[in-house]
Amino acid sequence: MGRGNGKAAGHGGAGQEECPWCCEKAPEDFLRALKEEVAELEEAFRKGDYANAREELGDVLWDAVMLAQVCERKGLFGAESVVDGLMGKIRRRKPWLVEGRAVGKEEAERVWKEAKARERGNKV
Repeated sequence: MGRGNGKAAGHGGAGQEECPWCCEKAPEDFLRALKEEVAELEEAFRKGDYANAREELGDVLWDAVMLAQVCERKGLFGAESVVDGLMGKIRRRKPWLVEGRAVGKEEAERVWKEAKARERGNKV
């Protein structure tokens, strides 16, 4: 999947373990950047500019990864726990993806809604 040396995005390479600019940032800095990039992504889709949308989506992913790394560095939560949480949601909300089975649109929507309701503590 793509290029790189397997190290976390923005870190490693050329003998340097961390990006000095990123290390100085607070989570709120990356939240602001993330909001700006999402707005630019929305604009690109509205205009039908999919080449730019691809670039902006990459920027969104970059800022999300960097936000997770900054939060980990500050001891708020680990970046790995973000991925673990996402995988848990996928298993609950779209179990067929990890079970390797086919489902119809109606079942997919029902399972999704039931899982969301359980997560919110509502009756199913």
